[in-house]
Amino acid sequence: MDIFKQLKKDHDEVKEMFEKLTQTRQPSSRKKIMDKINKELTSHIKLEEKHLYAHMQKHDELKDMALKGHEEHEIVKKLLREISRTDDSGKWMAKFHVMEELVQMHIKEEEKQIFKKASQVLGRSMSQELGEKYDREHEQMMAKAA
Repeated sequence: MDIFKQLKKDHDEVKEMFEKLTQTRQPSSRKKIMDKINKELTSHIKLEEKHLYAHMQKHDELKDMALKGHEEHEIVKKLLREISRTDDSGKWMAKFHVMEELVQMHIKEEEKQIFKKASQVLGRSMSQELGEKYDREHEQMMAKAA
């Protein structure tokens, strides 16, 4: 599976977890779901930057997109840390919703614009190779996090 299909699959899983958390009223259940979201996003961000953004930065026409995506990832990581340290349920949900909106916007931009452009520039062979590496490392990271 190519890198873009792998990332889209992760995006769909995260969006599903967001929906589940939003519908859950029980604080302990929310925390469990948030722990899964944290693990998934942390793995996704690390591997997306390693396997996609690093290659995008080698191409002038993709470099700015990769840099912008990296900055968005930094904000998400900061919000994930803040959420994990927040006990106040009102602040917790407010931070979660801000993070969710940012991630949703990031996903939409990637899937509508960035993936299309990057797949054209990187080509099918490289996209496939990056996808295989991403998948292998993602499985290892998620197994360690379990």
